[in-house]
Amino acid sequence: MPIPRDERDHNPLNIRRDGTDWEGLAPQQPDPDFCSFTSDVFGFRAAFRILITYADKYKIDTVNALINRWAPPSENDTAAYIAKVCKRTGFAPTETLAIKTWAVSRKLIYAMTEVESGALFEQNFKPNDLAEGAFRAGIADAPKTPVRKVAVIATAAGSAALSGAPDALVWWNSTFTPLVSAANLPAIAHWCTIGAVALAALAAINHVLSSKGKPS
Repeated sequence: MPIPRDERDHNPLNIRRDGTDWEGLAPQQPDPDFCSFTSDVFGFRAAFRILITYADKYKIDTVNALINRWAPPSENDTAAYIAKVCKRTGFAPTETLAIKTWAVSRKLIYAMTEVESGALFEQNFKPNDLAEGAFRAGIADAPKTPVRKVAVIATAAGSAALSGAPDALVWWNSTFTPLVSAANLPAIAHWCTIGAVALAALAAINHVLSSKGKPS
């Protein structure tokens, strides 16, 4: 069977191509209408960034207002979309929501993904990718792994969510931590932790120095 479009594009919310230089866009954009991302994480990140923009720029704070802008009646059955999102999230259509919080935004993106794909979320996508997308987008209380908590500390003076530091730490931990744990050497493990923080700091400094023209 052919791979569904949203899964093939790593674009769970079917974000249209509009010239936005999203972080994580694939080098090639074969889909004439929708963005193609390098992974589902970046597809989710873009969706969360749009929610943040809606809240900050347009003061959107209800499911009604959100879906009317996301899926306008000129292109979609907006009423049906709203009904499905409300049923899945438990939110009332006109209930005031703190859209930029993890508790609210994760339910919205989860439900909207199901509406866009016409399938259960877990059929094509992973909750961990949803969470990492929120973290990278800047949802303040999105869940962070221990690796990413270190990255946030190391990058506090720069951008809110630098991708280089988490990636560097993932590499460090996946390469050295298993070896140290297997050898049962707590002293070395301690120095590995310090080394990981230093690596995150170097990644952050490098990111800041080369961040001209950073994508959205």
